[in-house]
Amino acid sequence: MRQSVRKLARVSVASIALALLGACQSSLPAHYDGIEQEARNEVHMVRLAHKIDAAADDGLADRQKTNIIRFLAELDAGYGDSVTLVSGTRFPEPAFADLGRIIRAHGLALGADAASIGEEPDSNGAILVVDRYIVTSPQCPNSVLQMSKNYTNASSPQFGCANVINLGQMVANPRDLLTGNGNGRTSTGKAVQSLRAWREEVPIILVPQGADNGASGFGGSGGF
Repeated sequence: MRQSVRKLARVSVASIALALLGACQSSLPAHYDGIEQEARNEVHMVRLAHKIDAAADDGLADRQKTNIIRFLAELDAGYGDSVTLVSGTRFPEPAFADLGRIIRAHGLALGADAASIGEEPDSNGAILVVDRYIVTSPQCPNSVLQMSKNYTNASSPQFGCANVINLGQMVANPRDLLTGNGNGRTSTGKAVQSLRAWREEVPIILVPQGADNGASGFGGSGGF
């Protein structure tokens, strides 16, 4: 009697395991029919913002400069990123000049057209906006499809999957996958901007939080 119960229990467990395995594989293609979805790279735009408060008719304080530098450093802002400024009506020109020097020191350019956001800054404040395009590669290849029979000699939906993934990973600016790169010409100004910043601008020193660095985090020269 006990042996019969054990055999029945084993059969039940095996049946449940097969059912669960079948459920896991039911969502995956089991054969070639030529109508599977084509593998594509997905490109999305991510928008990040940083608030800036400036004193009236004055430049940015050292703390504000440090926060902006840390914001750009944590994002690893660089090629392909679009940087714009949404400023208040009384945002001082000295503060705008300080911000421009920080942006150029990162090899970036401040865009002329302000980004459309759902928040208005204070009259003497501004919002620094960084737009970045990211690419998500397709989830392929599919090992279950490789094990199926291809009786009709249909083209595999995974054909070219590696090329699609490589293209998405090799493009420096994922936005080019959506809009292209115009006529293929490069901007000389952007090409030499980082080199000019390296030669002329004051080096950026990112001070760790909590470090005892005296009154200023930019040394005796005043930094920016």
